[in-house]
Amino acid sequence: MFSTNLCLESMVGPSLSQSAVSASEVLTPVQVPVISPTATSIELDDKEKFPYFMRTASSDKSQAQAMVELLVVLGWTYVSTVASADSYGRMGIAEFTRAAKDASICVAVSVEVSNTARGAAYFGPILNQLLTKAEDGAVGVVAFLHDFNFQRIMEVAVAEGDRAKVLTWIVSEGVGPDQTVVQGYGSHARGMVTVRPSFSVIQEFQQHMETQHAVNRRGINPWFPEYYMELLQCRINHRSIDYTARKYVRFAALPECDSLIMSSGFNQTFVASKTIDAVYAFAYAMRAAQADLCGPNPSGLCDEMRRMTQEEFFRYLQDVYFTGLGGNTVRFDETGNVEAAYDLFNYVDTDNDGEGDTFNRGRL
Repeated sequence: MFSTNLCLESMVGPSLSQSAVSASEVLTPVQVPVISPTATSIELDDKEKFPYFMRTASSDKSQAQAMVELLVVLGWTYVSTVASADSYGRMGIAEFTRAAKDASICVAVSVEVSNTARGAAYFGPILNQLLTKAEDGAVGVVAFLHDFNFQRIMEVAVAEGDRAKVLTWIVSEGVGPDQTVVQGYGSHARGMVTVRPSFSVIQEFQQHMETQHAVNRRGINPWFPEYYMELLQCRINHRSIDYTARKYVRFAALPECDSLIMSSGFNQTFVASKTIDAVYAFAYAMRAAQADLCGPNPSGLCDEMRRMTQEEFFRYLQDVYFTGLGGNTVRFDETGNVEAAYDLFNYVDTDNDGEGDTFNRGRL
């Protein structure tokens, strides 16, 4: 959100924690408020460093505590940990380790994985450390990872064979409860639990997306055909799509799409709900400022609103309190976080063939 008059400058996003850190470092000196829907790193809780950062998904500090509470329920007191080699992974695991100690849970071994490395030469020794500790009883592995980190570990675990099936993974929201993340790793990923911020499907948004045409939206969103084909894994048969163009060439060999209407192919994730919450937070703040500054029956931005500084507008953002479209309460605390609530997704074997095949959802 940017005003052409350079008043009320603000930003929704970025989605990744590292990107949010970079954006906030640039925007903080000019007092531009940032609300991220999905950046969860604990680093962003530092109000001295990031005073104008807020988010509609809770901090990893809350997620780490949720993981500890889950282990207490499971009765696990001896686990290993894995972290991605960035602030998201390192700070998440550091907070988990602190909270685990308070709950008398011991960490057998802590390992860190590169975001760029792949293959058995790198991940083999890491997996072997986890399996060695599993022989001593640490069969649970708590991980703050991205989905690609997890998949690279699983590739090596599958090559390892039955020995690697003993591990049970408790993973952060960076490893989404998505079949595409665990595809091909069924018996090795079976039993894993993903901890993810709670959300409700926004029916209005779901209906909107299910009626979208694959091509006709290009004037509004030029990336929509790519998104459509990536999501549905099919090729659009339309004269406007040139499959020799670099951005489309990777879709050329896919089967033809059955329809050019999204229909039931859209699977809403928590990102949509949290992004809508972020946009609504700005809208509620603007409405409150308008009511205070523009008198009765205001229309648009009055002169007083146009003269409002970012610092003044940020105070309105801090005070927003509303019910989101999913029925959740949106209210920011002193660290810019909303109240934490998490869903648990357990990857289970429903047809008793020894392979994980379904994510069962619960709430913590």
